[in-house]
Amino acid sequence: SSGINAEYGGIGRIHARLAELNMIDNTLIVFTSDNGALMDGPGSNFPLRGGKKDFYEGGIRALTWVNSPLLQSTGYVNKNLHHITDWYPTFEFLASGVNKRKFKRKKNVNAHVDGVNIWNSISAGSSCRETVIINIQRTDRYNTNEESQHDKLIVN
Repeated sequence: SSGINAEYGGIGRIHARLAELNMIDNTLIVFTSDNGALMDGPGSNFPLRGGKKDFYEGGIRALTWVNSPLLQSTGYVNKNLHHITDWYPTFEFLASGVNKRKFKRKKNVNAHVDGVNIWNSISAGSSCRETVIINIQRTDRYNTNEESQHDKLIVN
């Protein structure tokens, strides 16, 4: 509890400083994680099963908190499917200018990124993807774990 309170206080100080510098109107604050907590550590993934290094929801689902006056919708829980790799093309889009509304990537610049721009999803709640590849293990054959919004597919 004291750790959470300290974090909230830090976020408040960052927000206040950005407002003081007249930068908050064009700022996106994101706190996120890349996976669930360790099963044998102090963290908890309850009520999800599994943890870090698992393909169960406790190992692949993570909380993200987003704050910005640029968001079209606020105060809701976004249940759309996102992946940690989606932040790079999203930040690239935002840096190119939100007012442009049409994102045009220059030829051969980051043409092979794994993520997708999720701005419309986090800003307005629109779905931007239906599946995410969670893991590919190279062996004699490929083992693929894929998460979708409706089910989990594990192919051996």
